[in-house]
Amino acid sequence: MDKILFEQLKRVPLFSEISEEDLNLIYQKLEPVYFKKGSIIIREGDLGDCFYIIKSGSVRVETHPEDVEHPIILARLEEGDYFGEMALITGEPRSATVMAETDVEVWRLRKSEFDQLILKNPNITLTLTHMLTHRLIKTNKALQETEIQFLKKIHPRGNLKDFGLIRILNFAEQNALTGRIILKQDNKKAIFEYEKGQLLHLDYEDKQEDEALDELLNWKEGTFFIEPRLFDLDSHPLSENPGWSKEESRILNAIERYLLEKFSDLIQ
Repeated sequence: MDKILFEQLKRVPLFSEISEEDLNLIYQKLEPVYFKKGSIIIREGDLGDCFYIIKSGSVRVETHPEDVEHPIILARLEEGDYFGEMALITGEPRSATVMAETDVEVWRLRKSEFDQLILKNPNITLTLTHMLTHRLIKTNKALQETEIQFLKKIHPRGNLKDFGLIRILNFAEQNALTGRIILKQDNKKAIFEYEKGQLLHLDYEDKQEDEALDELLNWKEGTFFIEPRLFDLDSHPLSENPGWSKEESRILNAIERYLLEKFSDLIQ
């Protein structure tokens, strides 16, 4: 066994929680591949079907945006570095091109080989599922905390005695608010529903809007909360959370599909 390669494999986040016994099964599927200087190892847009660990040489990771004349260099990788690991899970198009800057020797793991290992070794599937689930929970928790802070920043709030209801309603109209203004005073609560700055509905103790507005305009005390309708935190599953980038959502959806597929195969 190449102990250096085995240790490099252990450092790959995707395999970090896999037992040495199961990791050895993955190790046995690695095959040496050589690329000449200037060769393209991975081409942006091609389907991901392999994972690579660099044994010797260096590669350049670059992307080619449509409106940019020259490629953008994202990274340079050398001996011991790895790339393409998410291809083992997603199998989706590559997001960047990887080119050999020197003659390069790599160890390659094909997705087809990895899939077979998953089917024949449930422990690997369970370990990967545990690891990915744990990461998603942590990521989602961090995302929720970020969203809470974001919502605090974009949701103006305050006391009616400092602003006055007329000023607040003018704000909604002038800023073409789509969303709600919520007023509270003791146990009383009023909700103004807006669409592009136009008041659609006023909900206050089942009163007619004119009667409700007359009473609310006399409130000298109380709090207000302006709630733009950007997105509903409770209406999106984790993999469709609007706080995620398109790339993160795409990868997450692919992981969910992959694990579901493998579990289905295991129990058949």
